[in-house]
Amino acid sequence: MRSSAESELTATGPANGSATLAAAIVVPLLLSIAIGAPIVLLLDVGAVAAWAIQAGLSAAFVAAGAVALLTLSRRDGHEQAAALHAFALEHAADEARRAFDTEFDRALDMLDTEAAVLDMTRAALKRLDPRSEFELHLVDPTKPELVLAMSTVDPPAVDSRTRTWSPWDSLAARQGVTITYDTTDRLDVCPHLRSRIDGPSSAVCVPLIVMGRILGVLYAVSDVGVRSSHSVDCIESVARRAAVHLGLVRAATKTEPPAPVDPLTGLPEQRAARERLVELSEGGTPFSLALVDIDHFAIYREQHGADAANEALQLLSESLLAAVRPTDMVARVGDFEFAVVLPDSTAQSALRAIERVREHLIIVQATRPKPLFTCSFGLSHSSMTPAIDGIISLAAAALETAQRDGRNRVIIATAARVHGHPSGSDLI
Repeated sequence: MRSSAESELTATGPANGSATLAAAIVVPLLLSIAIGAPIVLLLDVGAVAAWAIQAGLSAAFVAAGAVALLTLSRRDGHEQAAALHAFALEHAADEARRAFDTEFDRALDMLDTEAAVLDMTRAALKRLDPRSEFELHLVDPTKPELVLAMSTVDPPAVDSRTRTWSPWDSLAARQGVTITYDTTDRLDVCPHLRSRIDGPSSAVCVPLIVMGRILGVLYAVSDVGVRSSHSVDCIESVARRAAVHLGLVRAATKTEPPAPVDPLTGLPEQRAARERLVELSEGGTPFSLALVDIDHFAIYREQHGADAANEALQLLSESLLAAVRPTDMVARVGDFEFAVVLPDSTAQSALRAIERVREHLIIVQATRPKPLFTCSFGLSHSSMTPAIDGIISLAAAALETAQRDGRNRVIIATAARVHGHPSGSDLI
């Protein structure tokens, strides 16, 4: 079956064709009459000669119209064929990518060791882009160091490659976003990437993030030049899937089962967020907690449908991840509620991060033809109360204030408001 887009490209109904043909005959005929009548009158010839002149002009104009119509038809046919060819190539690429992702997922599901996952990832990357060189660096589970875990080529023995690198030395890991370079011959190249290459090249740096924590960085290096967005998307897809399975394998070695992950957004769920709060509190690490709601989400879902609502949730989760640090955690803790845990932060620094989320949502939504939505945010800090439930209650109270005061805003809690305030958050 042909898709609707393909059907639109090939839709040339008989009515349109008949109208075009009629126009190609009638318009030249009318023009020939309009031009021929004055000529006949000026020449002052007999009726037979007048009809001959008019018939000749009409035939010439109709012939010219037919030639023009044929030329336009051929041009339109070429343009339509080119459009259909481009559509077919794009469709085939999408189908091939989906088939590759499905095959890779099935292969990873059969593996239960980190070494096996790394070997499968190497094979997938070599098949995906045999002309590029890939290196995967993982964070050592026992200390904060990036260690080369997988490579599609044997890395040269360069002295700088023996240095101990922190995850923060990788710009992609520090920012938590994919970074691309058309050429590495520039001043602002990531220092960790620079240590891995010899001479100018193009590069893609993809952070591997699991449950809000940086797991490693994948580098793809090739000849100098601009990579297509499709190529970058494919590399990110492999990295994302490898990260999930590496995280699962590492989590399986612990006594506790891995915390559940929200299937829609890929974010950790309520239990993981609460465990992170307890871990920070018991370790004496100061932290901020932000609770986020999509404003009037039930109405939004009712008016625009479940698909648009799911896209809104995914966009919000992406914006939250893009605005915070790799060490921060973003979790989905309710139907339309998210939590952001920001260790080693003050309330003011957390406020700046949350404001970046609001700005990112505005910018992204301005470029997408989807129904707009806004969010409200409630922010609390561990210095306001020693109890985890109290910190959550403060953030929930601040969120309710933001919604009551007009929504689409960020409110910081005050310590005085924790007493006697029931929490509306699913975290408790």
